[in-house]
Amino acid sequence: MTARVPADVVAELLAQRGHELMRVAYVLAPAEAEDLLQGSLVRLLASPGIAEAENPFGYAKKTIVNEFLDSRRRRDRMLRIRRLVFADGEISVSEESRYSDRDALIRAFSGLRPRERACVVLRYYEGYEDAEIAEVLGVARSTVRSLIFRALPRLRRALQSSGFGDRQDGGRGK
Repeated sequence: MTARVPADVVAELLAQRGHELMRVAYVLAPAEAEDLLQGSLVRLLASPGIAEAENPFGYAKKTIVNEFLDSRRRRDRMLRIRRLVFADGEISVSEESRYSDRDALIRAFSGLRPRERACVVLRYYEGYEDAEIAEVLGVARSTVRSLIFRALPRLRRALQSSGFGDRQDGGRGK
């Protein structure tokens, strides 16, 4: 018996039950169902697990759910960062502003020193505590607090100068 290839399994799955997979994606995220399914298919194509699964359809459904949950976590992390940077304003996110804000965040983060960037990402994006960050970076906890203390004002300035959150959708409550 020859080993199955993920691409073959995914193609067969789409041909036989693609409409059911789309329905799962639609129920989870009606406005983003096609993107959700596409992201899930990319994951499946890169995963040897689909070729080894006893129930490829169940495996694919689980992948769609995980992709959905991961996308929500990414969005929630972005909102936490926005709240951190602009604690005084309301946050309303449109599709257009989400992409431009993500670009502004990437540019602002690239302006931080590497250890500052690592500390901010580990704290606010990954949810690590000072002790965990210190262990990862091999520094003292007080160094972590100092790096974050210096990084946040620089992030705020960089994001404010880029217009982060100042979109027509009222990104900062203005």
